[in-house]
Amino acid sequence: MKKLLLLLMLVTLVACNQSEDDLHDSQEWSSDTIPNPEDGSTNSKYTAKNEKEGKSSSESTTPFKKEEIAGAWEVKLTVTSTNCEGITTNEEKEERWFVNFETGELNITVMTKGSKTKEYWGYFTGKNLEALADKKLTKQEMISLNSKNVNRNTLNLKVENSNSITGNRVDISKDLCRTDYSIIMTR
Repeated sequence: MKKLLLLLMLVTLVACNQSEDDLHDSQEWSSDTIPNPEDGSTNSKYTAKNEKEGKSSSESTTPFKKEEIAGAWEVKLTVTSTNCEGITTNEEKEERWFVNFETGELNITVMTKGSKTKEYWGYFTGKNLEALADKKLTKQEMISLNSKNVNRNTLNLKVENSNSITGNRVDISKDLCRTDYSIIMTR
């Protein structure tokens, strides 16, 4: 209980310290990975890739509980593609992420070594986590954005087990360059 309280206090503190530039960054999101919470469907390239690889239906429908994935995670990110200056393919970085569920919605707080933070908000379906950067959306807003072709910062993750999550992240910068990362989360 103390850990949960400390985590909630940390998330609140982080959210209060979010800079205006980070908030502006969040306005530019990626269009190819928007979850549709109404029907559980997504446009995620990552989800489609896993389906093409022939994952068994029992494996893809085995749900995890929120409590099993909530908490701190060590995250290794590898650049898979980019058109941004100063970033190279296969470049690696490490971050610390805090996963929690505020009023049933997924919240992921990303902390880098330079103490910069970013918030992602989204949905957890028992096996998949999908989120957008810095903006907490209602179900209606998610559905509306699903139908528009705009750039967004996104996370698309799959829970492998209670100690391993994999997936990808798309970052769209202020100058609209794009960097795609593969993600391995462990604890």
